[in-house]
Amino acid sequence: MTMEEILAGLGMPVPPEKQQALAQAVAQSYMTLEEHQQQLQAQQFSALVEARMAAAGVRSPKAVRALLDLEALAQDPTPQAVDAALAALKASDGYLFAAFPAFAPGTGTVSPMSRPDPMAAIYAAAGV
Repeated sequence: MTMEEILAGLGMPVPPEKQQALAQAVAQSYMTLEEHQQQLQAQQFSALVEARMAAAGVRSPKAVRALLDLEALAQDPTPQAVDAALAALKASDGYLFAAFPAFAPGTGTVSPMSRPDPMAAIYAAAGV
């Protein structure tokens, strides 16, 4: 059913001089609708990847995004596919995930907040 038939059925016939403009407007609205659907799918895929990365304990989402094959994942945008890609990345580049020990920035050593106080043993021996 065309737009002209729908409008004629409503008692609103389209004059011949307006039919071309109506057809262009309908075509433009369909193109806009498709663009919005593509944008929505892209946003949903991005949110899916971000959520799965957070669940996997990714330390640097930007670095992991750069290493993931997002085009291949976009072909199969399921949580299982994203989890499989993250598992493969974790096996090859595990330092990008939270399971590895945290280092203090720029020191290359374990964060002082994660080690016990070195003076605690002395204080305990002295009874203080």
